[in-house]
Amino acid sequence: RLLHGETLYRDIGSSYGPLPPYLDAAALRFFGEHLDVLIAVRTLFALLGVAALQRLVQRLAGDTLKTAAITSFIVATTFFGFGSPYPFPYSVAALEGTVGLWWALELALGATSWRSSLAAALLAGLAGGAKVELVPVAIAGTALALFWSRPRRQAAACTLLTALVGAASFALPVLWVGPEALRRHGFLIALDSPESWRHFYSWVMFGGPDLRSYVSGGFMLTLFPSLVFLLSALALLAASSSSPLWAGAAAAFAASGAVRIRGNDELHVLIPLAIALAVWELASAARARAFRTPQSPHRAWVCVAVPMLLVVWRQPFFLKIPAYSAFTSPLALAFCLSWLATRPWPRLSRAVPLLAAALCLSQGADRFRESRFNVMRWVSLPRASLYLPIESADLVEATARLLDRTTRIDDYACVFPEPGFITFATRRRSPFIDEQFHAGMQDATAEDEMIQRLKTRRIPVALITNRPLGFDGAEYRRGLLDRFFAEFDRSMRPVALLGDNTRRIPGMGQAAGAVVYVPRSETP
Repeated sequence: RLLHGETLYRDIGSSYGPLPPYLDAAALRFFGEHLDVLIAVRTLFALLGVAALQRLVQRLAGDTLKTAAITSFIVATTFFGFGSPYPFPYSVAALEGTVGLWWALELALGATSWRSSLAAALLAGLAGGAKVELVPVAIAGTALALFWSRPRRQAAACTLLTALVGAASFALPVLWVGPEALRRHGFLIALDSPESWRHFYSWVMFGGPDLRSYVSGGFMLTLFPSLVFLLSALALLAASSSSPLWAGAAAAFAASGAVRIRGNDELHVLIPLAIALAVWELASAARARAFRTPQSPHRAWVCVAVPMLLVVWRQPFFLKIPAYSAFTSPLALAFCLSWLATRPWPRLSRAVPLLAAALCLSQGADRFRESRFNVMRWVSLPRASLYLPIESADLVEATARLLDRTTRIDDYACVFPEPGFITFATRRRSPFIDEQFHAGMQDATAEDEMIQRLKTRRIPVALITNRPLGFDGAEYRRGLLDRFFAEFDRSMRPVALLGDNTRRIPGMGQAAGAVVYVPRSETP
């Protein structure tokens, strides 16, 4: 849509900063308008993320074997799973911003000149420009690392550069399209988080609305079994420290597999443990007055701990939701496991990398089981070729045939709840500004704009798919976009079903069926 003349935030809604969509647009312009180009960009960032994590863990753990085991475990745990967060993220802004922050932190920790300090500061500012909540993380991480070891004037100038680049990424769109448009269709929507989202956030984070509910729910179901697993596994490995390495590895793998309940339940305690260890490390550095010593052994630990705490505070989901925890938990896992692996206790320092390696194998087994969860089929469209679950593949191909018969290239096609894939893959256009239509996404003014565009733009075909709408079991015409769909039903009529509209694809968040609508004024 950017390539074809539309303006971000005014014509195209986005909850994130302007840099990621323009990077995508540049890639599509230079390499062709095909999904493979975007897959390549995301895979490149995923690989850069692995390299950045490896370097940061190396600074903390020191030992090559420990670094390999811990980094592999983090990648196996957070880079994949349902949604494959790194190669195929829920938000490319989260992917690019997070990887950019890791590299900025690594460059700042290794800065030895004005040039390297400026490179770290500029990269941090660009990373902050991906998502508005990453700006303070970018400033805090690079500023702390630079002020610790570089001349104050240099550190101050670089920190100012980070702040200016990050702030400009969001200030310029506000000046260009106005704050009202950004509150409806841009990153300022985050300032008014819907009540349903806040309830969901509180439930995931705490496991209940009060302490009693949390202890009986969140703690007993999430943290307690994870704590028992971690202590048992470390005790088992420490007890077998005199055995051959292969015996310890076999014991660790058996322990990791034996206690698996579901998902990553056995790992949840690592995130709050990382928070506690980070606070301990900050206090230790303050007591030792390490901030005055450029070569202090506390420097890398503190410089990783501060941005890690800021990121985890933003979305403390433990490891429950892969889409989010994939970006919030890697630094916490790196800090926690590296800290445990470098303590002056021989049995523990030997047990931690063994545990990480065994958990890596266990995670790999989980990923393999997930990959076999649905039978997939190859789909080839004008701008996309990929594997999809059979039901979803049937629906996508039927939709493409329908659009070929009833519309022309660049015609409007209305698809709910998310039109982006269909319109991109079939070379059609969405008539609306927003790219998502879930609970809490549109306020009353945004709904008015949807109604106006419905009235003024010719929409030959509309599809309402049975893809799950997410929070609170929301449904169209039942509390969600009621005014819009009242107008929609006056101008459009249902004429056909595609796929199986009664079937849900478990765990995948995809559609298996759709209702087809055409204008009442036209013969279908």
